[in-house]
Amino acid sequence: MVADRHLCSGGGLFGWGFSRLNAPRYDAQALLVISIDYQQAPELVQKTDDHYTEDLIIGAANAVVISTYVLDQVNIGLQAQGISLDGNNIPQPGLGRKRSQFWLRVRDRDPQMAATVANLWAEKAYAALLDFHQHAVNAKVLREYLAALSTCPLPPGA
Repeated sequence: MVADRHLCSGGGLFGWGFSRLNAPRYDAQALLVISIDYQQAPELVQKTDDHYTEDLIIGAANAVVISTYVLDQVNIGLQAQGISLDGNNIPQPGLGRKRSQFWLRVRDRDPQMAATVANLWAEKAYAALLDFHQHAVNAKVLREYLAALSTCPLPPGA
């Protein structure tokens, strides 16, 4: 019985010492919800049961959110705010996805830093997704233009 009591108090001391040596890590999360506008993509309306195509589109958005371009933009934004990240103080970003919801998670020992990075990541990812969307719209317009050109008869002698 006496040995058990010493073991328990030794474990408690070890836990207390470990918690003092390892600072807690705080989680900050930002949520992005991706949806498909079926009015702009009528060809997808016919395939509403085809979750494969929808998943491919959302997967492309996922690639944009975690791209080095977006993460570089986050670092540039942090530097613009006067925050420099050294090798020992880089927040740990993580991405969780459930269907069309992206949870941008950042863990850091400083809760304010974690929140700043998560919010900036969401802002930069959203801006990149808007660019992505605009490129898709431009591609659709160009595709329609090329299709119209291919059906247009050539003038005589051309």
